[in-house]
Amino acid sequence: RRDSLGVLFFLRKNQLLKNGEAPVSMRITVNGQREEVRTKKSIHPDSWNQAKECSRARDKKSRDLNEYIESARIRIAQLFNEMEQAGKTNTAEVLIRRFFGKDDENRKTLLGVFKEHNEKCRQLIDIDYEEITIRRYDCCARYLGELIKEKYGQDDLLLKEVNGELVRSFEFYMKTERKCQQNTVIRYMKCFKKIINLSIANEWMSHNPFAGIKFHEVAVNKEFLTMEEINTIAAKDFHLPRLELVRDVFVFQCMTGLAFIDVYMWAWMQEKEEERAKREQEKVKPKSAQEVDNSYLNFKFFRVRKTSAVIAILGLLVFILTLFSMKQQNDYSLLMDEYYRQGIFFSFSFVRFSRVATFATENPVISAISLYDFSSSQSKIMERSILFNL
Repeated sequence: RRDSLGVLFFLRKNQLLKNGEAPVSMRITVNGQREEVRTKKSIHPDSWNQAKECSRARDKKSRDLNEYIESARIRIAQLFNEMEQAGKTNTAEVLIRRFFGKDDENRKTLLGVFKEHNEKCRQLIDIDYEEITIRRYDCCARYLGELIKEKYGQDDLLLKEVNGELVRSFEFYMKTERKCQQNTVIRYMKCFKKIINLSIANEWMSHNPFAGIKFHEVAVNKEFLTMEEINTIAAKDFHLPRLELVRDVFVFQCMTGLAFIDVYMWAWMQEKEEERAKREQEKVKPKSAQEVDNSYLNFKFFRVRKTSAVIAILGLLVFILTLFSMKQQNDYSLLMDEYYRQGIFFSFSFVRFSRVATFATENPVISAISLYDFSSSQSKIMERSILFNL
């Protein structure tokens, strides 16, 4: 089912202008929904023929009005058919905006798309892009703005106004005004071409201004500096601190073999680390300086956290007690061996947890004594029962 379209021109006789003329309005109806808008044209009510929707007068103003009405009908029908072929939704409001050139897609500008693209890429730094890449896109947009201002006398150009002439003019401008070499120009042209391809993909442009334009990089044979030349550069005096910094960085690269991007990232990482440390300090702020000092034990050459000192002292005490218990056990084993060699007989009885030794000290009586005997050879407790007479 196709969409229906209706276009009607009429006068607003109840809203006459100061000169007695009535404004001409246009009503567009799409699928039963209508929108009205003034055409910025006016005519005397007596000269208007509503049946034919035109002026019946023969003067120049009436002829211009009739030509405008006829061309408006053709233009609206053309826009309606384009949207229908593209599969877009046809509405009376959209047709009016496109007819008066107020459609957002038709009002896209070159530098506006450039700026929007750069802002999105800037949010993807360290994810999909590097900062140096974003700076190249910013420079390309700035150079294009300078060229448009110089060549066309405007601040920006609509995408539909971008053509192959602008592309070639930009290449010529970069080589002559900016004194860029061929390979550098190609890098900026690739940035420009990406924005054009993005506009075509989003249907903001219907033509490709880069069609038939090709770029070829030139092979560059790089010569190496001799040690004498490097020493000459290192000994060169500059009056500007900026140039002295450039000299120092260049000599540092020559001596270390680092590329410029490595030195740049090194400085950048140091700045990021300092910013991160500063944020951490601001995030974790102690209530007072006394609290920080009380959490440490300050010595002459170092300081130790109190919790670490307590753990170390407890560990030392456990170690000392372990050594003491081992010494007592060795002394006991030696005593038992001495008693055994002298013929003193004992009776040993194993008890799992605790048992005391009972010695007989009264009249000569045969007694039994239960003691532990830790055998070092068998690593277990053995039970021996020996009688003795004191």
